[in-house]
Amino acid sequence: MTEKIEFGERREFTLHRPNRAPRYFNQQFRTVRALGADLLVTLRPVSIRINMLVGVSGARVRTGYRTAISRVLFSCTAPRDVAVYRPLNYLRVLDTLGVQPLVANFFEEAARRASVTLDRDGEYYCLMPGGLRAHKRWGIANFLALAARIHADRPSARFVFVLGPGEGEVHQMIRESATGSASVILDTASLANISHAVLTSRITIANDCGPSHVAQLLGRPYVGLFANNRGQADLLSHEWFFPRPGACWLSAPSGADITEIPVETVYGRAIATAESV
Repeated sequence: MTEKIEFGERREFTLHRPNRAPRYFNQQFRTVRALGADLLVTLRPVSIRINMLVGVSGARVRTGYRTAISRVLFSCTAPRDVAVYRPLNYLRVLDTLGVQPLVANFFEEAARRASVTLDRDGEYYCLMPGGLRAHKRWGIANFLALAARIHADRPSARFVFVLGPGEGEVHQMIRESATGSASVILDTASLANISHAVLTSRITIANDCGPSHVAQLLGRPYVGLFANNRGQADLLSHEWFFPRPGACWLSAPSGADITEIPVETVYGRAIATAESV
């Protein structure tokens, strides 16, 4: 499937999405060659197969991370540093093309196409309680307690819960909570709706999850909650937290479950962070 994507007033590109990814290398080779691409970018640092496919694609410009194979087959490469925030690591690949990646601009543009509308004069707090694995989740009970704590001090506060497809069971918990009438649920939200929610909110408080990076890259006030059950929080924060003004992260003590981060600690840090910007 091929579609033309328009971005802004004068920029557009064509996106090719196979209906089904070919399984075997010879089929993948024919698919890649048939694209007739001018540019191919790979963000997979250690996949020999993908590096080979990009290398033999016929694209005039072929770029990705620097490996023994890509040095030979790519037209340009970028170093990979796992000690920096991963999206910035990805964007280094675009540096090889002389492109200035304006990621915040992309999300701001996306927000204008949101299908949900939040009152920009409202006092919203964006909460992201999801996470791929249980050890990464602070817990819906803690997020609801945080919402209640905020609402107690700020009766005009409203809450936007960004939830994924596997979190349907918490919808009723949110609706029946003390702040249920002041809450909006975005279920499996698009990038446009997430961007709109983040831009409209005073601050985003999130587990280490995919949607959290929208808040981080938009530069909005942000508090990230990291698992530390194996003493891994410091290491995780290097790659999954964007250090900048108006952003911070918290974890439980080394070896403790993430649910042990006190609600009052998160509340205090969130309010201080929101007011610092």
